[in-house]
Amino acid sequence: MAPEAVTSERVYAGLRRAVVGGRYPPGTTLNAQAIAEEFGTSIAPVRDAMHRLVGEGLIEAHHGGGFQIPTLSEDGLRDLYVWHGQVLRLAIKHRSSPSISIDMSTILDALDPTNTNAIADATTELFFRLAEGSRNAQHALTIERVGDRLYATRLRETVIKDRVEELRAVWTVTASGRESAVRDAIWAYHRRRLRRVPALIKELSRPL
Repeated sequence: MAPEAVTSERVYAGLRRAVVGGRYPPGTTLNAQAIAEEFGTSIAPVRDAMHRLVGEGLIEAHHGGGFQIPTLSEDGLRDLYVWHGQVLRLAIKHRSSPSISIDMSTILDALDPTNTNAIADATTELFFRLAEGSRNAQHALTIERVGDRLYATRLRETVIKDRVEELRAVWTVTASGRESAVRDAIWAYHRRRLRRVPALIKELSRPL
Protein backbone atom coordinates (compact mmCIF):
# COMPACT_ATOMS: atom_id res chain seq x y z
CA MET A 1 0.00 0.00 0.00
CA ALA A 2 1.35 3.44 -0.95
CA PRO A 3 2.41 5.74 1.93
CA GLU A 4 -0.42 8.16 1.09
CA ALA A 5 -2.99 5.37 1.33
CA VAL A 6 -1.53 4.19 4.65
CA THR A 7 -1.76 7.73 6.05
CA SER A 8 -5.29 8.14 4.75
CA GLU A 9 -6.45 4.90 6.41
CA ARG A 10 -4.69 5.79 9.67
CA VAL A 11 -6.38 9.19 9.82
CA TYR A 12 -9.76 7.74 8.87
CA ALA A 13 -9.56 4.98 11.50
CA GLY A 14 -8.40 7.35 14.22
CA LEU A 15 -10.96 10.03 13.47
CA ARG A 16 -13.73 7.46 13.23
CA ARG A 17 -12.84 6.07 16.66
CA ALA A 18 -12.93 9.57 18.11
CA VAL A 19 -16.30 10.40 16.55
CA VAL A 20 -18.00 7.09 17.39
CA GLY A 21 -16.51 7.14 20.88
CA GLY A 22 -18.08 10.51 21.66
CA ARG A 23 -14.92 12.58 21.94
CA TYR A 24 -16.77 15.47 20.29
CA PRO A 25 -20.19 16.43 21.74
CA PRO A 26 -23.14 16.74 19.32
CA GLY A 27 -23.03 19.96 17.33
CA THR A 28 -19.23 20.34 17.56
CA THR A 29 -17.61 21.92 14.51
CA LEU A 30 -14.59 19.86 13.46
CA ASN A 31 -11.41 21.83 12.83
CA ALA A 32 -9.68 20.02 9.97
CA GLN A 33 -6.40 21.87 10.49
CA ALA A 34 -6.26 21.03 14.19
CA ILE A 35 -7.04 17.38 13.46
CA ALA A 36 -4.33 17.29 10.77
CA GLU A 37 -1.81 18.63 13.29
CA GLU A 38 -2.92 16.04 15.84
CA PHE A 39 -2.33 13.22 13.36
CA GLY A 40 0.90 14.77 12.04
CA THR A 41 -0.33 14.97 8.46
CA SER A 42 -1.56 17.38 5.83
CA ILE A 43 -5.16 18.50 5.67
CA ALA A 44 -5.99 16.40 2.56
CA PRO A 45 -6.31 12.98 4.28
CA VAL A 46 -8.33 14.60 7.06
CA ARG A 47 -10.83 15.98 4.57
CA ASP A 48 -10.95 12.61 2.80
CA ALA A 49 -11.71 10.92 6.12
CA MET A 50 -14.41 13.45 6.91
CA HIS A 51 -16.12 12.88 3.58
CA ARG A 52 -16.11 9.13 4.25
CA LEU A 53 -17.67 9.71 7.68
CA VAL A 54 -20.33 11.92 6.09
CA GLY A 55 -21.22 8.96 3.87
CA GLU A 56 -21.56 6.80 6.98
CA GLY A 57 -23.88 9.31 8.64
CA LEU A 58 -21.45 9.95 11.51
CA ILE A 59 -20.69 13.60 10.70
CA GLU A 60 -22.37 16.31 8.61
CA ALA A 61 -21.03 18.63 5.93
CA HIS A 62 -21.93 22.33 6.15
CA HIS A 63 -23.44 23.83 3.00
CA GLY A 64 -20.83 26.58 3.12
CA GLY A 65 -17.97 24.19 3.80
CA GLY A 66 -16.67 22.51 6.94
CA PHE A 67 -17.92 19.58 8.99
CA GLN A 68 -19.64 19.03 12.32
CA ILE A 69 -20.90 16.30 14.62
CA PRO A 70 -24.67 15.98 14.08
CA THR A 71 -26.83 17.57 16.73
CA LEU A 72 -29.03 15.14 18.61
CA SER A 73 -32.38 16.16 20.08
CA GLU A 74 -34.49 14.13 22.50
CA ASP A 75 -36.76 13.13 19.60
CA GLY A 76 -33.74 12.18 17.52
CA LEU A 77 -32.35 9.90 20.22
CA ARG A 78 -35.77 8.32 20.73
CA ASP A 79 -35.93 7.67 17.00
CA LEU A 80 -32.53 5.94 17.07
CA TYR A 81 -33.54 3.68 19.96
CA VAL A 82 -36.88 2.82 18.36
CA TRP A 83 -35.25 2.17 14.96
CA HIS A 84 -32.61 -0.04 16.59
CA GLY A 85 -35.32 -2.06 18.33
CA GLN A 86 -37.49 -2.37 15.24
CA VAL A 87 -34.62 -3.69 13.11
CA LEU A 88 -33.64 -6.17 15.82
CA ARG A 89 -37.18 -7.50 16.02
CA LEU A 90 -37.23 -7.90 12.23
CA ALA A 91 -33.92 -9.75 12.41
CA ILE A 92 -35.34 -12.11 15.03
CA LYS A 93 -38.43 -12.72 12.94
CA HIS A 94 -36.30 -13.66 9.93
CA ARG A 95 -33.40 -15.46 11.56
CA SER A 96 -32.30 -18.68 9.95
CA SER A 97 -31.35 -20.38 13.22
CA PRO A 98 -32.43 -19.97 16.86
CA SER A 99 -28.77 -19.73 17.91
CA ILE A 100 -26.24 -16.96 17.17
CA SER A 101 -22.74 -17.29 15.80
CA ILE A 102 -20.79 -17.09 19.07
CA ASP A 103 -21.43 -17.86 22.74
CA MET A 104 -21.70 -14.49 24.52
CA SER A 105 -21.95 -15.93 28.02
CA THR A 106 -18.20 -15.80 28.75
CA ILE A 107 -17.96 -12.17 27.60
CA LEU A 108 -21.01 -11.12 29.61
CA ASP A 109 -20.02 -13.04 32.75
CA ALA A 110 -16.63 -11.28 32.76
CA LEU A 111 -18.10 -7.77 32.57
CA ASP A 112 -17.29 -5.32 35.35
CA PRO A 113 -20.46 -3.29 36.11
CA THR A 114 -18.28 -0.18 36.53
CA ASN A 115 -16.51 -0.53 33.17
CA THR A 116 -18.83 1.39 30.87
CA ASN A 117 -16.54 0.99 27.84
CA ALA A 118 -16.62 -2.80 28.14
CA ILE A 119 -20.39 -2.75 28.62
CA ALA A 120 -20.82 -0.59 25.50
CA ASP A 121 -18.60 -2.94 23.51
CA ALA A 122 -20.49 -6.01 24.73
CA THR A 123 -23.82 -4.36 23.89
CA THR A 124 -22.62 -3.65 20.37
CA GLU A 125 -21.35 -7.21 19.94
CA LEU A 126 -24.46 -8.88 21.33
CA PHE A 127 -26.93 -7.00 19.16
CA PHE A 128 -24.80 -7.35 16.04
CA ARG A 129 -24.52 -11.12 16.53
CA LEU A 130 -28.25 -11.35 17.11
CA ALA A 131 -28.98 -9.44 13.88
CA GLU A 132 -26.32 -11.43 12.02
CA GLY A 133 -28.51 -14.51 12.32
CA SER A 134 -31.16 -13.02 10.06
CA ARG A 135 -31.61 -14.38 6.54
CA ASN A 136 -31.59 -10.74 5.41
CA ALA A 137 -27.98 -9.47 5.60
CA GLN A 138 -29.19 -5.86 5.62
CA HIS A 139 -30.44 -6.30 9.18
CA ALA A 140 -26.91 -6.82 10.54
CA LEU A 141 -25.51 -3.98 8.44
CA THR A 142 -28.19 -1.64 9.74
CA ILE A 143 -27.68 -2.66 13.38
CA GLU A 144 -23.94 -2.09 12.97
CA ARG A 145 -24.52 1.39 11.57
CA VAL A 146 -27.12 2.39 14.16
CA GLY A 147 -24.85 0.94 16.85
CA ASP A 148 -22.09 3.30 15.75
CA ARG A 149 -24.46 6.24 16.13
CA LEU A 150 -25.60 5.03 19.57
CA TYR A 151 -22.16 4.12 20.92
CA ALA A 152 -21.41 7.52 22.47
CA THR A 153 -24.77 7.38 24.24
CA ARG A 154 -24.05 3.86 25.52
CA LEU A 155 -20.90 5.22 27.14
CA ARG A 156 -23.11 7.59 29.12
CA GLU A 157 -25.82 5.14 30.16
CA THR A 158 -24.57 5.05 33.74
CA VAL A 159 -27.94 6.55 34.72
CA ILE A 160 -29.38 3.10 33.90
CA LYS A 161 -28.86 0.52 36.63
CA ASP A 162 -28.06 -3.17 36.24
CA ARG A 163 -26.87 -2.92 32.62
CA VAL A 164 -24.79 -6.09 32.86
CA GLU A 165 -27.70 -8.10 34.24
CA GLU A 166 -29.86 -6.63 31.49
CA LEU A 167 -27.50 -7.89 28.78
CA ARG A 168 -27.30 -11.29 30.42
CA ALA A 169 -31.10 -11.48 30.40
CA VAL A 170 -31.18 -10.71 26.66
CA TRP A 171 -28.53 -13.36 26.03
CA THR A 172 -30.30 -15.96 28.17
CA VAL A 173 -33.55 -15.69 26.25
CA THR A 174 -31.66 -15.52 22.95
CA ALA A 175 -29.85 -18.75 23.76
CA SER A 176 -33.19 -20.35 24.67
CA GLY A 177 -34.41 -19.84 21.10
CA ARG A 178 -37.84 -18.54 22.17
CA GLU A 179 -38.62 -15.78 19.68
CA SER A 180 -41.34 -14.09 21.71
CA ALA A 181 -39.13 -13.97 24.81
CA VAL A 182 -36.29 -12.41 22.82
CA ARG A 183 -38.61 -9.75 21.43
CA ASP A 184 -39.89 -8.97 24.94
CA ALA A 185 -36.36 -8.68 26.36
CA ILE A 186 -35.28 -6.37 23.56
CA TRP A 187 -38.34 -4.19 24.02
CA ALA A 188 -37.64 -3.98 27.77
CA TYR A 189 -34.04 -2.93 27.01
CA HIS A 190 -35.14 -0.10 24.74
CA ARG A 191 -38.07 0.96 26.94
CA ARG A 192 -35.71 1.65 29.87
CA ARG A 193 -33.62 3.94 27.68
CA LEU A 194 -36.57 5.73 26.14
CA ARG A 195 -37.66 6.71 29.64
CA ARG A 196 -34.24 8.27 30.31
CA VAL A 197 -33.73 10.16 27.05
CA PRO A 198 -33.70 13.66 28.65
CA ALA A 199 -30.97 12.63 31.10
CA LEU A 200 -28.96 10.94 28.34
CA ILE A 201 -29.13 14.02 26.11
CA LYS A 202 -27.81 16.10 29.01
CA GLU A 203 -24.93 13.65 29.48
CA LEU A 204 -24.08 13.77 25.78
CA SER A 205 -23.43 17.52 26.03
CA ARG A 206 -20.57 16.83 28.43
CA PRO A 207 -17.16 15.70 27.13
CA LEU A 208 -16.05 12.25 28.28
